[in-house]
Amino acid sequence: RNVIFLGDGLTKAEDISYCYEDRIFHMVPGNCDGFDFLAPTTKFIELNGAKIMLTHGHIYNVKSSLTLLKQKAVSEKVSLCLYGHTHNADINYENGIYFVNPGTLAGKNGLYSYAVVDITDKGIVPRIMEL
Repeated sequence: RNVIFLGDGLTKAEDISYCYEDRIFHMVPGNCDGFDFLAPTTKFIELNGAKIMLTHGHIYNVKSSLTLLKQKAVSEKVSLCLYGHTHNADINYENGIYFVNPGTLAGKNGLYSYAVVDITDKGIVPRIMEL
């Protein structure tokens, strides 16, 4: 099983990763993580044959629009783009790409959420899970 962390709290996420050595953690820093991290702000991984883009989203101005994020995802030919920054859970599908913002476990407007994404040979199924 893979765990993906999309920024803001990277040090805590790294600490948690040491407690779950049976999991594979993929992490990118957010705008609140400072600039001390050497981790790239956008990362690409492949899981079960799907190319996935991971980013916090602040460098793509996702609070204003998903235009830059979508352009990058299309140019990189990904199947799934995971992003954060807005803390608003959302799933969009455009140009054959799923764009998923899991929301936040810290809560926003009384909502606490994360995403679960199943990737199989039959396709990608993203879901928002509320706590």
